[in-house]
Amino acid sequence: MLKKNGIDKIVDFIRSGEKDNRFHKIGVEIEHFLVNEYDYTLIDYYGDFGIQNILYELSKMGYNKIYENEHLIGLENEYLSISLEPGGQFEVSIKPFYDLKKIEEIYLNFEKEMNSIISSKHIKMINIGYLPNNSINEIKFLPKKRYEMMSNYFLTKGKYAHNMMKGTASIQVIIDYEDENDFIKKFRVANFLSPLFYLITDNSPIFEKSYYNSNSLRSTIWQNTDNERCGIVENSLNKIFDYSDYANYILNVCPIFYLINNDYKISYNKKVIELIDELDKKEEIYHLMTMVFPEVRVKNYIEIRTSDTLPYPYNLGYFSFIKGIFYNENLLNKIYDISLDFKDKDLNFTMNDIQKNGFEACFYNFNMNSFMNFLFEESYLILNEEEKKSLKKFAELSLNKKNLSIMYKEKRLCGCSKNTDKI
Repeated sequence: MLKKNGIDKIVDFIRSGEKDNRFHKIGVEIEHFLVNEYDYTLIDYYGDFGIQNILYELSKMGYNKIYENEHLIGLENEYLSISLEPGGQFEVSIKPFYDLKKIEEIYLNFEKEMNSIISSKHIKMINIGYLPNNSINEIKFLPKKRYEMMSNYFLTKGKYAHNMMKGTASIQVIIDYEDENDFIKKFRVANFLSPLFYLITDNSPIFEKSYYNSNSLRSTIWQNTDNERCGIVENSLNKIFDYSDYANYILNVCPIFYLINNDYKISYNKKVIELIDELDKKEEIYHLMTMVFPEVRVKNYIEIRTSDTLPYPYNLGYFSFIKGIFYNENLLNKIYDISLDFKDKDLNFTMNDIQKNGFEACFYNFNMNSFMNFLFEESYLILNEEEKKSLKKFAELSLNKKNLSIMYKEKRLCGCSKNTDKI
């Protein structure tokens, strides 16, 4: 009875996100590093030129402040919210829209506001997937209770767990689903395409102050973080994966800590299934859904988490690509049908092949460039003219067998300790 009750609570939460396809939107979260413009070392949270002070100044431009105890840890207004990741990564979450022009306008206005504050302080806000000129041990955790608990937990996990928390910067893209059948298709297709998303959004030329000579550092870091809650959700391609399957995945994970009566409690290795009888509030169930970090995560929407952060306009091109795939019913159905011939083991093999061989790898048993060309051409079909232009720039880079990481390494544009050029 306990397990069925737990499944019902999580399934009901996932189902609460169902929307008529007329109201489907794209949501985005974009992370940044704030660095010293002279040596590209990370800006600290504290101090006159620190992140907390920058938040104070930014709040004067129409933002509401968010505190944890005495620490200012975020801002929000009508269209976006700003939060801080464990190493001080500056995350901007933009209100979902179907027309990506609105997201573009909000993001560019945010960049303008930020630059008006930080330029005089000789600080730059950069989009790069990994710390440009710090080692991970040089970075302190932000003063948030959640991060303190997570950092202690991850000490006993994968060798790159703290690199993931403090050293990476990413983009997450949120998509909607109409019903369980639509969810099944989109969740499967997002997992099936995840190795490709890792490759084309690779923007991590540096790892621990040296050039990274393989591909998709982000995927390697996640593979060495915590197998219980990271990577592909087991059986995502092995079966028709529905709401109940994802609920079972959540039930059988230790949540590290859980939220109850507005307070965090350490779970002491108890799994969600052992805790969920106590949890009834929507925010308590939501918290459980945030304590796993797979390539494709489900809350009351689907979150695609495989991208390094990207600078404008490449980030807008990537958003257009996601929209052109997942809100194009004909293309979604085509990819879904193709994916039915493959299993989890095929996805893992493809990911490892891409890490070793980049654009020369095969995408499952397809030629990489041919498959990318198919996706790009089909995804244009539902986009407006401005979105097509954004996607074209992004697609041209990929079809030329390049990503931003390759470009930076080729042109030696990274501000790391072994190279004084700037990003």
